[in-house]
Amino acid sequence: TAVDYGFVLIGEPVLSCGLGGNWTGKTPVCRFVDCGMPARPDRGNMLLVNDSTTVGSMVRYFCDDDYWLVGPQELFCTKDGKWSGSAPACELITCETPHVPPGSYVVGYDYNIHSSIQYHCDPGHILRGEDTLTCLESGHWSGEAPDCEYVDCGPLTPIPFGSHRYLQNTTFLGSEVLYSCANSHRLSGSPKRICLESGLWSDAAPRCEEIRCPEPTFAPHSILSVTGNDRMYGRTLIRTSDVAANSVQTYKIGALAKYRCERGYKIVGEPLITCEENGLWSGEIPECVYV
Repeated sequence: TAVDYGFVLIGEPVLSCGLGGNWTGKTPVCRFVDCGMPARPDRGNMLLVNDSTTVGSMVRYFCDDDYWLVGPQELFCTKDGKWSGSAPACELITCETPHVPPGSYVVGYDYNIHSSIQYHCDPGHILRGEDTLTCLESGHWSGEAPDCEYVDCGPLTPIPFGSHRYLQNTTFLGSEVLYSCANSHRLSGSPKRICLESGLWSDAAPRCEEIRCPEPTFAPHSILSVTGNDRMYGRTLIRTSDVAANSVQTYKIGALAKYRCERGYKIVGEPLITCEENGLWSGEIPECVYV
């Protein structure tokens, strides 16, 4: 017995002619079966493969761009007059929650397709890898999560006659340290150093150099006496014009220089000058005037 397309045979498909000349069983009937128009998903579309909704027909589903199919892509019309399953749904493509390595955090509004997230490192860390990832059509992120590497430059050795202070009370990446010197000393070099990505402090350590005054300016026809110089152990050093011209002596802060004139000359001005904290001698140099 042949069945037309769209019909279902109800009953036995084969009958036999019995000895009495009668057919065995009842004659089957052909019932028309139509599953009706299948449901269309939001953000999607469907295709009736053979332009029919009768038994044996197939429907194929598709989603709009940026959406993926959740459920079966194809359904069939069964002899019960029902489609072989529930219609699928089209959902916006979404990436999984991104991995957040130790020492990092993520900034991003959502994890949907085309959305981007940006990685940042906690203080003291440096980012290794791509800082920005994008959610692709595959539902995967465009790359691996970067690492945030902790960088610590460590504590610094004190410098003679000086001290240092950590401005942020830390020694990790980006930390700053400021140097200062004790009284009677001045800083030579950079006063500030920064912890770099290399794990080293920037620049070289500065030095604290003692503040000293140079040889006082020699006044013509004068005799110069200097006391309080550490290298003379408190003794008075007398300078004349010949000696002063070749001297490279320096003097501690507080050293006292006294001018007096050769015979036949008198002093005009203040005869005493002092080595001050700025490394300069106080006052003006006196003159020796012929009388």
